[in-house]
Amino acid sequence: ISTCVPCNVTAPLHLPMVFDSSDEGSITAGNYPQFRFYTDATDGMPLAETEPLEDGTYYISTFADLYCESSRTELSVTFTTPQIVIPPTKGGDTWTSQKWVGAFWKDDQTGERIIASPNTTTWSAVIDDENASGSWLNLDNNGGYDSNLGTDTPGDAESYQLPATRKISVNGTDNILFRIGVTGTDNRTASSEYKYPDGSNGKPPRYATITLTVDGTPYTIYCRQGEAADYVFNPTTDTYDDPSTTGTVEALPRSLAKKFSPYNLTASDLTENSPYYGDIAPRGGSFVDYPTQAGALFQWAGGTSFERRAYHPTVTTVSGWSPLYMGINFWNTLGTTHETCPTNWRRPNDGAIDASQGASNNIVVSEIRQSLFDAPKDGQNNLDETTGRGWGYYADGYFDRRPITTSKSNNLNSAVSPNSKDVAYIGTLFFNATSKHSLFMPAAGYRGTEQGALLNTGIIGSYWSSSGSETGEGANNGWRLEFNNSRARQSSSIRSFGFAVRCVKD
Repeated sequence: ISTCVPCNVTAPLHLPMVFDSSDEGSITAGNYPQFRFYTDATDGMPLAETEPLEDGTYYISTFADLYCESSRTELSVTFTTPQIVIPPTKGGDTWTSQKWVGAFWKDDQTGERIIASPNTTTWSAVIDDENASGSWLNLDNNGGYDSNLGTDTPGDAESYQLPATRKISVNGTDNILFRIGVTGTDNRTASSEYKYPDGSNGKPPRYATITLTVDGTPYTIYCRQGEAADYVFNPTTDTYDDPSTTGTVEALPRSLAKKFSPYNLTASDLTENSPYYGDIAPRGGSFVDYPTQAGALFQWAGGTSFERRAYHPTVTTVSGWSPLYMGINFWNTLGTTHETCPTNWRRPNDGAIDASQGASNNIVVSEIRQSLFDAPKDGQNNLDETTGRGWGYYADGYFDRRPITTSKSNNLNSAVSPNSKDVAYIGTLFFNATSKHSLFMPAAGYRGTEQGALLNTGIIGSYWSSSGSETGEGANNGWRLEFNNSRARQSSSIRSFGFAVRCVKD
Protein backbone atom coordinates (compact mmCIF):
# COMPACT_ATOMS: atom_id res chain seq x y z
CA ILE A 1 0.00 0.00 0.00
CA SER A 2 2.89 2.35 0.60
CA THR A 3 3.91 2.00 -3.05
CA CYS A 4 3.14 5.04 -5.17
CA VAL A 5 -0.11 4.72 -7.13
CA PRO A 6 0.49 5.41 -10.86
CA CYS A 7 -1.01 8.67 -12.04
CA ASN A 8 -2.78 7.14 -15.02
CA VAL A 9 -4.76 4.50 -13.07
CA THR A 10 -8.50 4.90 -13.49
CA ALA A 11 -9.87 1.41 -12.67
CA PRO A 12 -9.90 0.09 -9.09
CA LEU A 13 -6.79 -1.70 -7.92
CA HIS A 14 -7.11 -4.83 -5.74
CA LEU A 15 -4.29 -5.22 -3.26
CA PRO A 16 -4.10 -7.89 -0.53
CA MET A 17 -3.47 -6.85 3.07
CA VAL A 18 -2.71 -9.66 5.53
CA PHE A 19 -2.49 -9.36 9.28
CA ASP A 20 -2.32 -12.06 11.93
CA SER A 21 -4.44 -12.65 15.02
CA SER A 22 -2.23 -10.48 17.21
CA ASP A 23 -3.24 -7.53 15.00
CA GLU A 24 -6.90 -8.39 14.60
CA GLY A 25 -9.07 -5.80 16.27
CA SER A 26 -6.13 -3.44 16.84
CA ILE A 27 -5.67 -2.28 13.22
CA THR A 28 -7.85 0.76 12.66
CA ALA A 29 -8.48 3.25 9.88
CA GLY A 30 -6.38 5.70 11.84
CA ASN A 31 -3.32 3.51 11.28
CA TYR A 32 -3.48 4.46 7.58
CA PRO A 33 -4.10 8.24 7.45
CA GLN A 34 -3.44 8.33 3.67
CA PHE A 35 -6.56 6.22 3.07
CA ARG A 36 -10.27 6.35 3.78
CA PHE A 37 -11.88 2.97 4.40
CA TYR A 38 -15.44 2.09 3.28
CA THR A 39 -17.52 -1.07 3.56
CA ASP A 40 -19.35 -0.21 0.31
CA ALA A 41 -17.79 0.25 -3.09
CA THR A 42 -19.46 3.57 -3.85
CA ASP A 43 -21.89 4.76 -1.20
CA GLY A 44 -21.65 5.11 2.55
CA MET A 45 -19.66 7.02 5.12
CA PRO A 46 -15.99 6.17 5.69
CA LEU A 47 -15.08 4.22 8.80
CA ALA A 48 -14.14 6.21 11.87
CA GLU A 49 -10.42 6.35 12.58
CA THR A 50 -10.91 4.36 15.80
CA GLU A 51 -13.03 1.60 14.25
CA PRO A 52 -11.14 -1.74 14.21
CA LEU A 53 -10.53 -3.47 10.90
CA GLU A 54 -11.29 -7.18 11.05
CA ASP A 55 -11.71 -9.91 8.45
CA GLY A 56 -13.56 -8.67 5.38
CA THR A 57 -13.37 -6.63 2.22
CA TYR A 58 -12.91 -2.87 2.45
CA TYR A 59 -12.94 -0.21 -0.23
CA ILE A 60 -10.33 2.46 0.30
CA SER A 61 -9.94 5.79 -1.35
CA THR A 62 -6.79 7.86 -1.49
CA PHE A 63 -5.95 11.12 -3.11
CA ALA A 64 -3.27 10.38 -5.66
CA ASP A 65 -1.87 13.85 -5.16
CA LEU A 66 -0.35 12.43 -1.98
CA TYR A 67 1.97 10.60 -4.37
CA CYS A 68 1.89 12.16 -7.81
CA GLU A 69 -0.62 15.02 -7.78
CA SER A 70 -3.33 13.31 -9.75
CA SER A 71 -7.00 12.46 -9.30
CA ARG A 72 -8.59 10.23 -6.76
CA THR A 73 -8.22 6.42 -7.21
CA GLU A 74 -10.42 3.82 -5.54
CA LEU A 75 -8.90 0.56 -4.26
CA SER A 76 -10.40 -2.54 -2.68
CA VAL A 77 -8.52 -4.41 0.00
CA THR A 78 -9.25 -7.84 1.49
CA PHE A 79 -8.02 -8.55 4.98
CA THR A 80 -7.38 -12.25 5.48
CA THR A 81 -6.47 -13.93 8.77
CA PRO A 82 -4.74 -17.34 8.77
CA GLN A 83 -7.36 -19.32 10.69
CA ILE A 84 -6.31 -22.82 11.75
CA VAL A 85 -9.11 -25.37 12.01
CA ILE A 86 -8.19 -28.36 14.16
CA PRO A 87 -9.81 -31.75 14.62
CA PRO A 88 -11.27 -31.83 18.17
CA THR A 89 -10.03 -35.34 18.94
CA LYS A 90 -8.28 -38.17 17.18
CA GLY A 91 -11.37 -40.35 17.32
CA GLY A 92 -13.82 -37.57 16.56
CA ASP A 93 -15.99 -37.76 19.66
CA THR A 94 -19.30 -35.98 19.11
CA TRP A 95 -20.64 -33.43 21.55
CA THR A 96 -23.19 -35.81 23.02
CA SER A 97 -20.49 -38.36 23.87
CA GLN A 98 -17.78 -36.01 25.19
CA LYS A 99 -18.80 -32.50 26.18
CA TRP A 100 -16.66 -29.54 27.15
CA VAL A 101 -17.83 -28.68 30.65
CA GLY A 102 -15.86 -25.52 31.33
CA ALA A 103 -13.03 -23.08 30.69
CA PHE A 104 -10.39 -21.57 32.98
CA TRP A 105 -8.03 -18.57 33.07
CA LYS A 106 -5.69 -17.25 35.71
CA ASP A 107 -6.20 -13.69 36.90
CA ASP A 108 -3.64 -12.34 34.45
CA GLN A 109 -4.72 -14.47 31.48
CA THR A 110 -7.11 -13.45 28.71
CA GLY A 111 -6.16 -15.64 25.73
CA GLU A 112 -8.20 -18.04 23.65
CA ARG A 113 -9.78 -21.22 24.99
CA ILE A 114 -11.00 -23.49 22.22
CA ILE A 115 -14.24 -25.48 22.21
CA ALA A 116 -14.36 -28.05 19.39
CA SER A 117 -16.51 -31.07 18.64
CA PRO A 118 -17.72 -32.92 15.53
CA ASN A 119 -21.34 -32.09 14.79
CA THR A 120 -23.81 -32.29 11.92
CA THR A 121 -26.64 -30.13 13.27
CA THR A 122 -27.21 -26.50 14.14
CA TRP A 123 -25.61 -25.06 17.26
CA SER A 124 -25.29 -21.73 19.00
CA ALA A 125 -23.32 -20.44 21.99
CA VAL A 126 -24.47 -17.47 24.06
CA ILE A 127 -22.88 -15.78 27.08
CA ASP A 128 -25.39 -15.88 29.93
CA ASP A 129 -26.08 -12.58 31.67
CA GLU A 130 -23.65 -10.91 29.29
CA ASN A 131 -23.87 -7.47 30.91
CA ALA A 132 -23.42 -8.63 34.51
CA SER A 133 -21.74 -11.82 35.68
CA GLY A 134 -20.76 -12.72 32.11
CA SER A 135 -19.53 -9.28 31.13
CA TRP A 136 -15.86 -10.36 31.25
CA LEU A 137 -16.27 -13.03 28.56
CA ASN A 138 -15.89 -12.73 24.79
CA LEU A 139 -16.71 -15.18 21.98
CA ASP A 140 -15.31 -15.72 18.50
CA ASN A 141 -16.42 -18.28 15.91
CA ASN A 142 -12.99 -18.76 14.38
CA GLY A 143 -10.93 -21.84 15.13
CA GLY A 144 -7.69 -20.28 16.31
CA TYR A 145 -4.59 -18.89 14.56
CA ASP A 146 -1.72 -20.89 16.04
CA SER A 147 -0.14 -22.95 13.26
CA ASN A 148 0.95 -25.51 15.88
CA LEU A 149 -2.49 -25.86 17.39
CA GLY A 150 -3.51 -29.49 17.74
CA THR A 151 0.09 -30.71 18.03
CA ASP A 152 2.15 -31.65 21.06
CA THR A 153 3.98 -28.31 20.87
CA PRO A 154 1.32 -25.62 20.49
CA GLY A 155 1.93 -21.97 21.13
CA ASP A 156 0.96 -20.25 24.35
CA ALA A 157 -2.77 -19.55 24.41
CA GLU A 158 -2.05 -16.08 25.79
CA SER A 159 -0.37 -15.17 22.50
CA TYR A 160 -3.72 -15.58 20.74
CA GLN A 161 -6.27 -13.02 21.78
CA LEU A 162 -9.84 -12.53 20.62
CA PRO A 163 -10.81 -9.45 18.58
CA ALA A 164 -11.35 -6.27 20.53
CA THR A 165 -14.91 -6.07 19.20
CA ARG A 166 -16.83 -8.20 21.67
CA LYS A 167 -19.25 -10.92 20.61
CA ILE A 168 -21.77 -12.39 23.03
CA SER A 169 -22.99 -15.16 20.70
CA VAL A 170 -21.74 -17.39 17.88
CA ASN A 171 -23.43 -20.14 15.89
CA GLY A 172 -22.96 -22.70 13.14
CA THR A 173 -24.58 -25.51 11.20
CA ASP A 174 -21.88 -28.16 11.31
CA ASN A 175 -18.84 -28.85 13.51
CA ILE A 176 -18.85 -26.99 16.82
CA LEU A 177 -15.79 -24.77 16.78
CA PHE A 178 -15.44 -21.48 18.62
CA ARG A 179 -13.14 -19.59 20.95
CA ILE A 180 -13.78 -18.11 24.38
CA GLY A 181 -11.64 -15.24 25.62
CA VAL A 182 -11.55 -12.81 28.52
CA THR A 183 -11.99 -9.09 27.94
CA GLY A 184 -9.26 -8.13 30.40
CA THR A 185 -7.10 -9.20 33.30
CA ASP A 186 -8.61 -9.04 36.77
CA ASN A 187 -7.61 -5.66 38.20
CA ARG A 188 -9.39 -6.03 41.53
CA THR A 189 -7.44 -5.74 44.77
CA ALA A 190 -5.94 -8.88 46.28
CA SER A 191 -7.27 -9.92 49.68
CA SER A 192 -6.04 -12.08 52.54
CA GLU A 193 -9.36 -13.92 52.30
CA TYR A 194 -8.12 -15.56 49.09
CA LYS A 195 -4.80 -17.29 48.54
CA TYR A 196 -2.88 -18.12 45.40
CA PRO A 197 -1.07 -21.48 45.18
CA ASP A 198 2.15 -19.89 46.43
CA GLY A 199 0.37 -18.69 49.56
CA SER A 200 0.28 -15.01 48.64
CA ASN A 201 -2.89 -12.94 48.85
CA GLY A 202 -5.18 -13.47 45.88
CA LYS A 203 -8.25 -12.10 44.17
CA PRO A 204 -11.63 -13.77 44.42
CA PRO A 205 -12.20 -15.76 41.22
CA ARG A 206 -15.05 -14.64 39.00
CA TYR A 207 -17.50 -17.01 37.38
CA ALA A 208 -19.93 -17.04 34.47
CA THR A 209 -21.65 -19.50 32.18
CA ILE A 210 -22.18 -19.98 28.46
CA THR A 211 -25.19 -21.84 27.13
CA LEU A 212 -24.36 -24.01 24.13
CA THR A 213 -27.44 -25.29 22.33
CA VAL A 214 -26.89 -28.28 20.05
CA ASP A 215 -29.84 -29.31 17.88
CA GLY A 216 -32.23 -27.72 20.37
CA THR A 217 -30.66 -29.21 23.53
CA PRO A 218 -28.95 -26.71 25.90
CA TYR A 219 -25.66 -27.45 27.66
CA THR A 220 -23.86 -25.26 30.20
CA ILE A 221 -20.16 -24.37 29.97
CA TYR A 222 -18.89 -23.07 33.32
CA CYS A 223 -16.19 -20.40 33.03
CA ARG A 224 -13.77 -19.26 35.72
CA GLN A 225 -11.08 -16.59 35.87
CA GLY A 226 -8.89 -16.84 38.95
CA GLU A 227 -6.45 -19.36 40.43
CA ALA A 228 -7.01 -18.49 44.09
CA ALA A 229 -8.57 -21.21 46.24
CA ASP A 230 -12.33 -20.76 46.47
CA TYR A 231 -15.58 -22.33 47.56
CA VAL A 232 -17.93 -24.29 45.35
CA PHE A 233 -20.52 -24.17 48.12
CA ASN A 234 -20.18 -21.37 50.65
CA PRO A 235 -20.44 -22.11 54.39
CA THR A 236 -22.41 -18.93 55.11
CA THR A 237 -24.77 -18.72 52.15
CA ASP A 238 -25.34 -22.31 50.94
CA THR A 239 -27.24 -25.10 52.66
CA TYR A 240 -28.09 -28.78 52.10
CA ASP A 241 -30.98 -31.09 52.95
CA ASP A 242 -30.67 -33.91 55.47
CA PRO A 243 -30.82 -37.14 53.41
CA SER A 244 -31.98 -39.17 56.44
CA THR A 245 -35.38 -37.46 56.48
CA THR A 246 -38.21 -37.62 53.98
CA GLY A 247 -41.12 -35.32 53.33
CA THR A 248 -39.38 -32.24 54.74
CA VAL A 249 -36.70 -29.91 53.49
CA GLU A 250 -34.12 -28.82 56.05
CA ALA A 251 -31.76 -26.02 55.17
CA LEU A 252 -28.73 -27.28 57.08
CA PRO A 253 -25.63 -25.08 57.09
CA ARG A 254 -22.49 -26.16 55.23
CA SER A 255 -20.31 -25.09 58.13
CA LEU A 256 -17.38 -27.33 57.07
CA ALA A 257 -17.21 -26.20 53.43
CA LYS A 258 -13.62 -25.30 52.46
CA LYS A 259 -11.82 -23.43 49.71
CA PHE A 260 -10.24 -25.91 47.30
CA SER A 261 -7.14 -25.32 45.20
CA PRO A 262 -7.89 -25.48 41.45
CA TYR A 263 -4.75 -27.61 40.95
CA ASN A 264 -3.67 -31.15 41.84
CA LEU A 265 -0.65 -31.87 44.02
CA THR A 266 2.72 -32.98 42.63
CA ALA A 267 6.42 -32.81 43.48
CA SER A 268 8.49 -30.02 41.93
CA ASP A 269 11.41 -32.44 41.41
CA LEU A 270 9.40 -35.16 39.67
CA THR A 271 11.14 -35.93 36.37
CA GLU A 272 9.91 -37.50 33.14
CA ASN A 273 11.66 -40.85 33.56
CA SER A 274 11.74 -41.43 37.30
CA PRO A 275 8.92 -43.66 38.62
CA TYR A 276 8.69 -41.52 41.73
CA TYR A 277 10.23 -38.70 43.66
CA GLY A 278 10.89 -39.79 47.22
CA ASP A 279 11.52 -38.11 50.52
CA ILE A 280 9.28 -35.10 50.02
CA ALA A 281 9.65 -33.00 53.13
CA PRO A 282 6.52 -32.63 55.26
CA ARG A 283 4.43 -29.91 53.57
CA GLY A 284 6.90 -30.10 50.70
CA GLY A 285 4.61 -30.80 47.73
CA SER A 286 3.81 -28.34 44.96
CA PHE A 287 0.97 -27.70 42.53
CA VAL A 288 0.68 -28.44 38.82
CA ASP A 289 0.30 -25.60 36.31
CA TYR A 290 -3.15 -26.39 34.87
CA PRO A 291 -6.41 -27.71 36.37
CA THR A 292 -6.54 -30.65 33.93
CA GLN A 293 -3.07 -31.98 34.81
CA ALA A 294 -3.01 -35.14 36.94
CA GLY A 295 -0.05 -34.34 39.15
CA ALA A 296 1.53 -37.14 41.17
CA LEU A 297 -0.12 -40.13 42.85
CA PHE A 298 0.35 -40.61 46.60
CA GLN A 299 -0.29 -43.31 49.14
CA TRP A 300 -2.44 -42.30 52.12
CA ALA A 301 0.64 -42.65 54.28
CA GLY A 302 2.95 -45.42 53.10
CA GLY A 303 5.17 -47.68 55.14
CA THR A 304 8.49 -46.61 56.61
CA SER A 305 10.59 -44.62 54.10
CA PHE A 306 7.71 -44.64 51.60
CA GLU A 307 5.20 -42.38 53.28
CA ARG A 308 5.79 -39.22 51.25
CA ARG A 309 6.68 -40.55 47.81
CA ALA A 310 5.17 -38.79 44.82
CA TYR A 311 4.62 -41.43 42.12
CA HIS A 312 4.78 -40.56 38.42
CA PRO A 313 1.31 -40.29 36.81
CA THR A 314 2.15 -42.22 33.60
CA VAL A 315 5.22 -44.46 34.14
CA THR A 316 3.65 -47.92 34.08
CA THR A 317 6.30 -49.96 35.91
CA VAL A 318 7.10 -48.68 39.37
CA SER A 319 10.21 -49.68 41.25
CA GLY A 320 10.30 -48.95 44.95
CA TRP A 321 6.58 -49.44 45.51
CA SER A 322 5.52 -50.40 49.01
CA PRO A 323 2.31 -52.35 49.76
CA LEU A 324 2.66 -51.21 53.38
CA TYR A 325 0.99 -48.28 55.13
CA MET A 326 1.18 -46.50 58.43
CA GLY A 327 -1.05 -48.80 60.47
CA ILE A 328 -4.52 -47.72 61.48
CA ASN A 329 -3.56 -44.40 62.99
CA PHE A 330 -5.72 -41.35 62.38
CA TRP A 331 -4.54 -38.29 60.50
CA ASN A 332 -4.28 -36.16 63.62
CA THR A 333 -1.30 -38.34 64.59
CA LEU A 334 0.10 -38.63 61.04
CA GLY A 335 -0.59 -35.33 59.35
CA THR A 336 2.20 -33.40 61.04
CA THR A 337 4.89 -35.62 59.56
CA HIS A 338 3.17 -37.06 56.48
CA GLU A 339 1.11 -34.24 55.01
CA THR A 340 2.46 -33.50 51.50
CA CYS A 341 0.31 -30.44 50.76
CA PRO A 342 2.37 -27.22 50.96
CA THR A 343 2.48 -25.01 54.02
CA ASN A 344 -0.93 -23.46 54.74
CA TRP A 345 -2.64 -26.21 52.70
CA ARG A 346 -3.84 -29.67 53.70
CA ARG A 347 -5.91 -32.66 52.58
CA PRO A 348 -9.65 -32.26 53.21
CA ASN A 349 -11.37 -34.66 55.57
CA ASP A 350 -14.33 -36.92 54.82
CA GLY A 351 -15.17 -37.65 58.41
CA ALA A 352 -13.05 -38.85 61.28
CA ILE A 353 -9.49 -37.58 61.59
CA ASP A 354 -9.04 -38.69 65.20
CA ALA A 355 -10.23 -41.51 67.43
CA SER A 356 -12.80 -39.34 69.22
CA GLN A 357 -14.89 -39.27 66.04
CA GLY A 358 -14.83 -43.06 65.65
CA ALA A 359 -15.48 -44.36 62.14
CA SER A 360 -17.97 -41.65 61.25
CA ASN A 361 -18.31 -40.86 57.56
CA ASN A 362 -21.47 -38.80 57.43
CA ILE A 363 -22.09 -35.32 56.16
CA VAL A 364 -21.90 -33.44 59.43
CA VAL A 365 -18.17 -34.19 59.76
CA SER A 366 -17.23 -34.22 56.05
CA GLU A 367 -15.49 -31.26 54.46
CA ILE A 368 -15.51 -32.92 51.03
CA ARG A 369 -19.25 -33.57 50.94
CA GLN A 370 -20.23 -30.17 52.31
CA SER A 371 -17.81 -28.44 49.94
CA LEU A 372 -18.44 -30.21 46.63
CA PHE A 373 -21.74 -32.11 46.59
CA ASP A 374 -24.97 -30.39 45.67
CA ALA A 375 -26.95 -33.18 47.39
CA PRO A 376 -24.54 -34.82 49.87
CA LYS A 377 -25.34 -38.22 51.34
CA ASP A 378 -24.10 -40.34 54.21
CA GLY A 379 -22.00 -43.49 53.78
CA GLN A 380 -20.89 -44.76 50.38
CA ASN A 381 -23.63 -43.29 48.21
CA ASN A 382 -23.73 -42.06 44.65
CA LEU A 383 -24.38 -38.50 43.62
CA ASP A 384 -26.79 -38.24 40.72
CA GLU A 385 -24.75 -37.01 37.77
CA THR A 386 -27.42 -34.50 36.76
CA THR A 387 -27.10 -32.68 40.08
CA GLY A 388 -24.10 -30.50 40.67
CA ARG A 389 -21.52 -32.21 38.49
CA GLY A 390 -20.62 -32.74 34.87
CA TRP A 391 -18.19 -35.09 33.09
CA GLY A 392 -16.16 -33.88 30.14
CA TYR A 393 -13.24 -31.93 28.72
CA TYR A 394 -11.97 -28.68 30.26
CA ALA A 395 -10.49 -25.82 28.23
CA ASP A 396 -7.70 -24.41 30.42
CA GLY A 397 -5.15 -23.35 27.79
CA TYR A 398 -3.40 -26.73 27.98
CA PHE A 399 -5.90 -29.52 27.36
CA ASP A 400 -7.70 -27.68 24.55
CA ARG A 401 -4.51 -27.00 22.54
CA ARG A 402 -3.11 -30.53 22.25
CA PRO A 403 -4.28 -33.72 20.52
CA ILE A 404 -6.82 -35.56 22.65
CA THR A 405 -5.96 -39.23 22.55
CA THR A 406 -5.95 -42.47 24.55
CA SER A 407 -4.35 -42.76 27.97
CA LYS A 408 -1.95 -45.39 29.29
CA SER A 409 -4.73 -47.63 30.59
CA ASN A 410 -7.74 -47.09 28.31
CA ASN A 411 -8.53 -46.63 24.63
CA LEU A 412 -10.89 -43.68 25.06
CA ASN A 413 -10.15 -40.15 23.93
CA SER A 414 -9.44 -38.94 27.43
CA ALA A 415 -5.90 -37.56 27.69
CA VAL A 416 -3.36 -35.12 26.30
CA SER A 417 0.40 -35.64 26.68
CA PRO A 418 -0.35 -39.24 27.78
CA ASN A 419 3.31 -40.25 28.31
CA SER A 420 4.39 -37.19 30.24
CA LYS A 421 4.50 -36.16 33.88
CA ASP A 422 2.38 -33.24 32.66
CA VAL A 423 -0.40 -35.55 31.44
CA ALA A 424 -3.88 -34.04 31.56
CA TYR A 425 -7.23 -35.82 31.56
CA ILE A 426 -10.93 -35.56 31.06
CA GLY A 427 -12.69 -35.27 34.41
CA THR A 428 -15.52 -34.04 36.60
CA LEU A 429 -16.63 -30.47 37.13
CA PHE A 430 -18.32 -29.80 40.46
CA PHE A 431 -20.50 -26.71 40.25
CA ASN A 432 -22.95 -24.58 42.17
CA ALA A 433 -25.80 -23.84 39.78
CA THR A 434 -26.92 -20.83 41.83
CA SER A 435 -23.63 -18.98 42.25
CA LYS A 436 -21.99 -20.53 39.13
CA HIS A 437 -18.88 -21.38 41.16
CA SER A 438 -17.07 -24.40 39.77
CA LEU A 439 -14.08 -26.69 40.34
CA PHE A 440 -12.60 -29.17 37.84
CA MET A 441 -10.82 -32.39 38.90
CA PRO A 442 -9.13 -34.68 36.33
CA ALA A 443 -9.67 -38.45 36.17
CA ALA A 444 -6.06 -39.25 37.04
CA GLY A 445 -6.65 -42.96 37.71
CA TYR A 446 -4.71 -44.66 40.50
CA ARG A 447 -1.97 -47.14 41.39
CA GLY A 448 -2.85 -50.60 42.73
CA THR A 449 -1.97 -51.75 46.21
CA GLU A 450 0.50 -54.60 45.58
CA GLN A 451 2.85 -53.48 42.80
CA GLY A 452 1.72 -49.96 42.08
CA ALA A 453 0.23 -50.79 38.65
CA LEU A 454 -1.25 -47.79 36.86
CA LEU A 455 -5.00 -48.29 36.43
CA ASN A 456 -8.08 -46.54 35.00
CA THR A 457 -6.42 -43.31 33.88
CA GLY A 458 -8.92 -41.11 32.08
CA ILE A 459 -11.74 -43.23 33.50
CA ILE A 460 -11.74 -42.75 37.28
CA GLY A 461 -10.72 -39.95 39.56
CA SER A 462 -9.69 -41.03 43.08
CA TYR A 463 -8.64 -38.42 45.64
CA TRP A 464 -7.46 -39.05 49.18
CA SER A 465 -9.09 -37.45 52.15
CA SER A 466 -7.42 -37.25 55.57
CA SER A 467 -10.02 -39.55 57.13
CA GLY A 468 -9.68 -43.21 58.07
CA SER A 469 -11.43 -45.89 60.08
CA GLU A 470 -10.12 -47.32 63.34
CA THR A 471 -12.22 -50.42 63.84
CA GLY A 472 -14.23 -52.97 61.90
CA GLU A 473 -13.92 -53.95 58.27
CA GLY A 474 -12.42 -50.60 57.30
CA ALA A 475 -9.69 -50.52 59.95
CA ASN A 476 -6.96 -50.50 57.29
CA ASN A 477 -8.77 -48.10 55.00
CA GLY A 478 -8.78 -44.42 54.24
CA TRP A 479 -11.70 -42.46 52.82
CA ARG A 480 -11.54 -41.08 49.31
CA LEU A 481 -13.54 -39.12 46.75
CA GLU A 482 -14.20 -41.20 43.64
CA PHE A 483 -15.87 -40.26 40.36
CA ASN A 484 -16.31 -41.45 36.79
CA ASN A 485 -18.51 -40.46 33.86
CA SER A 486 -21.72 -41.41 35.62
CA ARG A 487 -21.31 -40.76 39.33
CA ALA A 488 -19.41 -39.20 42.18
CA ARG A 489 -19.28 -40.81 45.60
CA GLN A 490 -17.32 -41.41 48.77
CA SER A 491 -15.75 -44.79 49.47
CA SER A 492 -12.95 -46.32 51.52
CA SER A 493 -9.85 -48.06 50.18
CA ILE A 494 -6.74 -49.76 51.51
CA ARG A 495 -4.28 -47.04 52.46
CA SER A 496 -1.53 -48.37 50.21
CA PHE A 497 -3.38 -47.37 47.02
CA GLY A 498 -1.84 -44.47 45.12
CA PHE A 499 -4.41 -41.71 44.55
CA ALA A 500 -4.34 -38.06 43.54
CA VAL A 501 -4.47 -35.30 46.15
CA ARG A 502 -6.38 -32.03 45.97
CA CYS A 503 -5.56 -29.67 48.83
CA VAL A 504 -7.76 -27.17 50.64
CA LYS A 505 -6.73 -23.89 52.21
CA ASP A 506 -5.78 -24.58 55.82
